[in-house]
Amino acid sequence: MYKRQLLAGAEAPGPLEMWEWRLMPGESSDSDPHPAGTVELVHVTAGELTLTVDGAEHRVPTGASASFEANLPHTYGNRGEVPMEMIMTVSVPPVQ
Repeated sequence: MYKRQLLAGAEAPGPLEMWEWRLMPGESSDSDPHPAGTVELVHVTAGELTLTVDGAEHRVPTGASASFEANLPHTYGNRGEVPMEMIMTVSVPPVQ
């Protein structure tokens, strides 16, 4: 079973969140597109993340980071044989 936990949040100038995630082997989590201008930053601390953004797949190994504009469908996945753990921040632009 996967685990995710919000670590912190702030207004800066829109919502800013920090999450801790764990995906077990074979698990994945889909995310709908966020508002335009939303940026996500992930840092993998264990295992390997398979990050799929708008159908394009990217492998993010332990110790590596990735950032992307999250206004497209995206999926976090673990295709490995060990748990994948990451820290993720999400920055949402302020509502105009």
